[in-house]
Amino acid sequence: MPRRFLACLLACLFSITAVTVAAPTATAAPGSVPTTVSNIVRDSNLTQVRELLNGINAYRAQKGLRPVKYSPTVSAMSQEWSDRIAANETPFNHRPNFWLDPRVGSPQAANEIIAVDWSRNVANLIAWWKTSPAHNAALLRPEFNVIGVGVTFTDGNWQTTPNRFSMFGVVNLFKYDPVPANATSTVISTPSSRPAPTPAPAGICPAGVAGRATTTPPAAASIGSAADVLAVDSAGTLWDYPATGRGELAPRRSLLTGFGGAKEAFAADWNQDGVVDVVTIWKSGLLTLNRGLPTGGFGGAVRIGAGWQSMTATVGNWCSGERFPGIVAYRPNGQMLYYRNPVGSTANNGIPIGSGWQGLKFSMADIDGNGAADLAVRRPDGTMLLYRSDGRGRFLSEPRRQLGWGWNAVKSTRTLYGYEGAGSTGLVAKWYNGVLTYYRIAGGGVGARTTEGQGWNPYLLLK
Repeated sequence: MPRRFLACLLACLFSITAVTVAAPTATAAPGSVPTTVSNIVRDSNLTQVRELLNGINAYRAQKGLRPVKYSPTVSAMSQEWSDRIAANETPFNHRPNFWLDPRVGSPQAANEIIAVDWSRNVANLIAWWKTSPAHNAALLRPEFNVIGVGVTFTDGNWQTTPNRFSMFGVVNLFKYDPVPANATSTVISTPSSRPAPTPAPAGICPAGVAGRATTTPPAAASIGSAADVLAVDSAGTLWDYPATGRGELAPRRSLLTGFGGAKEAFAADWNQDGVVDVVTIWKSGLLTLNRGLPTGGFGGAVRIGAGWQSMTATVGNWCSGERFPGIVAYRPNGQMLYYRNPVGSTANNGIPIGSGWQGLKFSMADIDGNGAADLAVRRPDGTMLLYRSDGRGRFLSEPRRQLGWGWNAVKSTRTLYGYEGAGSTGLVAKWYNGVLTYYRIAGGGVGARTTEGQGWNPYLLLK
């Protein structure tokens, strides 16, 4: 059978019926089977995306329809899904509830079409869509005026990887009134997948530093363990929900007041005296430390930084063997930095460790169990990816293993140590619907969830 005909036939067989917007349904729960993305080829797709926009508009013009415009915002979502089905080799999967993605906004109508091919010729994708009644109807819906486009290339071939097509294409079509301001009639650039973090300079982590606290906090300490869940209510009161060590939370107790202006807050033993402290990023941009006292209570807020109001951060021992925890955070431009805490009382100037992080959320934990800190990274498309480090402050250059999906329904997470007993590690997650859940970290992945509470919507979860 000629290869071109085989490619067209397989694209037709695996192409997908168009999806029309229906009533919203619940987002899938996190915790899917990990996958790799090593089969994706990161070549520029600018030519193919341009040709898709032009080809669709040429077809619409033949039918007397107005052209659609290209949205870079929606295309970021389309590209993420194209990457995902290419990585998972699942060309028949549509993105669940794509119209609920916050980047979509509030369209009056929406649709999604997908096709694949053994070449990089997008004319084959359009030709297939024309032959399918459902896809053709989507292309020719008069009211559609904006599209998002994702195109992904792989190293697949029809002889040995029957589901790994050379090219995956996703087009999301929308009706907007008014049309988004950034929608254009031409394609200037395309959203790439999140850039791999740039290598950190050698030697950002000091060697041979020891003395990290391993003792249980004194009985009188206000925060009893690194497994406690802490949260700020709408009145600005900081509450501690003590962990029993058996996978449960005991009745809460109030710790501090005046946290109504907190943007983010973190519980960590900042000075390594065995007592958990509170580090806070305020909406004003101040970074402060409230030291936990061995006899109970906290010291007054001490300023340890400023200009943090636009930072997205996590706190932990980024450098293996370093005594004091530090801060890993990124700026609005996506630059990731590591802020050392060299003496347990401050935060040094940031050292760049990566770029391209804008829009991502994360928690620090040793996911793979090798003794080095990692980041469990939540992308806007709901996937959670594992970014492993070498323990010296640098991200490993490797495919990012997927830990789960559906995490776009989760607002914030915190790593807990000892929640299920000594030696256990897990993530507690606060969902946008107010549910609090726990996920065990074991075996190099994130396990099934358990529900720990309801009604957490008004609370700021400490990380």
